[in-house]
Amino acid sequence: PFPLMVHSARQYMRSRLDMAEQISNFSVHAAQCFDEDDREIVFKTITQWFGSLSAFDEHVHTKVKARVSGYLGPPAHTPYRFLLLFGTLAVLNQLDFLPVTIGLPPEEALLRVLCHMSQVVLMGFCNPQWIMRLARLAPATPDNNARDVATTIGLTILALVICLGQNAMTLAVDSAENVVASAATLVFLAIEAVLLQVLFWE
Repeated sequence: PFPLMVHSARQYMRSRLDMAEQISNFSVHAAQCFDEDDREIVFKTITQWFGSLSAFDEHVHTKVKARVSGYLGPPAHTPYRFLLLFGTLAVLNQLDFLPVTIGLPPEEALLRVLCHMSQVVLMGFCNPQWIMRLARLAPATPDNNARDVATTIGLTILALVICLGQNAMTLAVDSAENVVASAATLVFLAIEAVLLQVLFWE
């Protein structure tokens, strides 16, 4: 799902950035009107409500913009349905590894369960968020040219490399022969989660 995820994230970021720019640069004088004969009536009504056309423009630039931003959230926020999808996939993926804890000493079994839980957090919460923030740094271009496709492929490869590395660390815990090795891997995964959040913090 990574190519589709990265492509959708970049398209979403382009829409958010375009919307923010349109609100910030809004001018009632430049607004389109279905019937130009109605423009004078619209301007007169706006003047009655807001005092002047410039006051209405300022209202859009400040209060309307703040209201829209408050409703939609930060530009690089991750929609809940996005997190729910990847969280569900992460849980189902990690359930396959739980049987290896059967018959292990309690402390080692606990470490392995914690490691798989951390993998769920990484895959279901951290990864979608940093991918969204990375997509904001490289949003889709309007003309969707070859460079745009190359950018999507590059970000997809980056996401795959990071996620494969996370899976490799989880497998290392399952194949570890002692508690120390399992604990070290768990600490590494925790540090990785923190670093990903710091590097791509909104």
